[in-house]
Amino acid sequence: MKASLAPDAYYQAILGTLREHPNLAGFSLAIHIQPSLRPGLPPKLTKLCDPLGEGFGCRRPCKVTAMRRSDLHPGLAPIVFHCILGLLGFAIPLPRPGWFLTGKGVRLRTINLSYLEELSRQNARDSYQILQRISRLPVLTKEQVRTAAGIAFDLINTQPKAKAVPAPAPQVELQAIVTVAAALDDAPSPEQALSTFIEAMGILFDVPSLAILEPLPGGREYALRPAWGDPMAETILPAAKVERLLRDQEKVSQLSAAQLNLLLPDHPAAAGTAISFGEGTGQRIALCLDKEFRNGEELLAELLADRLTARLRQLRREEELTDRREVSERLMAMISELALLDSMEELLDALLRMAAELLDATCGSIMLLDEERVAMRIEAALRMGLTVARSLPLRVGEGIAGRVAASGQPLLVNDIERDGRVAPTNRPRFRTKSFISVPLAFKGNVFGVLNLSDKRDNRIFVKEDLDILSTLTSHAAAIIHRSRQMTRTELLEQLSITDPLTELYNRRYLEKRMHEELNRCRRQDQPMTVMMLDLDHFKCYNDTCGHVDGDTALKKTARILRSCVREMDVVTRYGGEEFFILLPGTSKEEAMFVAERIRQGIEQEPFKGEEMLPGGRLTASIGIASFPDDGTTAHALIHAADVALYQAKNAGRNRTSPFRPEEERWQQKMALRL
Repeated sequence: MKASLAPDAYYQAILGTLREHPNLAGFSLAIHIQPSLRPGLPPKLTKLCDPLGEGFGCRRPCKVTAMRRSDLHPGLAPIVFHCILGLLGFAIPLPRPGWFLTGKGVRLRTINLSYLEELSRQNARDSYQILQRISRLPVLTKEQVRTAAGIAFDLINTQPKAKAVPAPAPQVELQAIVTVAAALDDAPSPEQALSTFIEAMGILFDVPSLAILEPLPGGREYALRPAWGDPMAETILPAAKVERLLRDQEKVSQLSAAQLNLLLPDHPAAAGTAISFGEGTGQRIALCLDKEFRNGEELLAELLADRLTARLRQLRREEELTDRREVSERLMAMISELALLDSMEELLDALLRMAAELLDATCGSIMLLDEERVAMRIEAALRMGLTVARSLPLRVGEGIAGRVAASGQPLLVNDIERDGRVAPTNRPRFRTKSFISVPLAFKGNVFGVLNLSDKRDNRIFVKEDLDILSTLTSHAAAIIHRSRQMTRTELLEQLSITDPLTELYNRRYLEKRMHEELNRCRRQDQPMTVMMLDLDHFKCYNDTCGHVDGDTALKKTARILRSCVREMDVVTRYGGEEFFILLPGTSKEEAMFVAERIRQGIEQEPFKGEEMLPGGRLTASIGIASFPDDGTTAHALIHAADVALYQAKNAGRNRTSPFRPEEERWQQKMALRL
């Protein structure tokens, strides 16, 4: 910046001397006069942001413009300034009163980006263009500016001879940086983003050799992978060695030959630069060998590293969202599949298979607690025979799965022999020492445990695995609980309507079903026939052969009855040796053929000890009645079938008799006479 009042040759000589000094080479130096000493001229104040050019538009008060005359009394020490944006500078009183020297055009490493964005909005300027201007400014600390101001102060007061100034470092084209930054923002993958960054370092910054330092899983080692320039073998370095060297380094840090020799004794380099990028477990270091980044280059390299980090973060988030969406879709499909399964065995096998598939496990089991909640039993197994698995003694509270069942809390272990919560010796049947165990619970009540182990490629289970598995098991547990309740309810209902000896329906079920079928036959104007069957001389058979053979005879009879009727027909044990059959949609004439088939089947079936019965065989008598001819209610039909059975018995047994109303009236008259 030119002075508003041209200084004389004396001060021109001072400026020339100062500009030649290496410690002042990065500063924009100028001589100014306080406005009060320039009569007739408009005030021309100086600001720290003057080196950025006209139209910068900062409206904040600047300490340089607020200097009082007393602040610039000749002989006073230099004054160092900094502004809200991060710009630095100094002012030094000159021997001539009211005259002072300013040194500006440098900045702190950290720039106030929020205020920079505010400036760009206020002045309708592109914030990146402003950042480009700032990027040209050398980076110094306040202490370095104070030291430079002290050197300038001494030079002014001692008038030293001029010294040679080293040639400035070549500047990287900002347009190329803008293009690379845009390419980083649009990189479709982490690999492409890193490749673009490496090429920019090699081409734009003329880096002879570049390698990437990347932490390996486990955090104990770093891999040094060559990426650009001179050939270099891939090397594994201890993490402690890398972190000790780079612990106090900046995002862009200059490394000396001695530091590089400690890190890479097999790859000597005169100097180097370390540029860190990425974050968290994905943080890496670009190691530029035989290259020192100068002032503006550091800022530009840092800018590209920040853009690379931002793009990697965005790509990772997109990948995580995609993975979550895919996992969610898989979970929904799995849960829907589980909900359609009928049997408990199929349900448990499918759940174990799905859990192993989600977590890439090769070994696992599902254990269910018994009714007393004391013991557990393996009901599904992966890579283990179920017969052998069920023989293993398991108790709640004992062992890893037993502790999970007792506490209701999942357990994730990376190394079973080192984890203080468990720490047993790993058993030979497990390939790895990492496992995961989660409870199966519904509304806080644990009824089982799911265990997985042996990830493929000997990997360990991580928290993300536990989260995914917990989501699956929380839904699956509700399905299992519902299935168990339905199974238990169905079993109780089945027991309540089933005869335990013959496994036929009982009288209770018959009464309910008869009402339903009668109503249907009325609506559809269809016939319905019923049969009542009684084993002839069964009391004698029971007394002669014993109750065991008597029960066997009843079971055989039940089997014959089921084999002679349709699936839609209802076969029941009515009581003792009596059976009742309901034939919906069947006329009396059609039922006669069925009854004869049943009677002959019983007659031809061998029964132990039947030769001691009258006639030498166990036979049956059958009575038949139909709707609506013989009755329109359940009570009337049962009564009619009972009368028909009596008629068959009275006619000599081992026969089928349809209901005949005239015989019933005759029997009633005979009963009245008696």
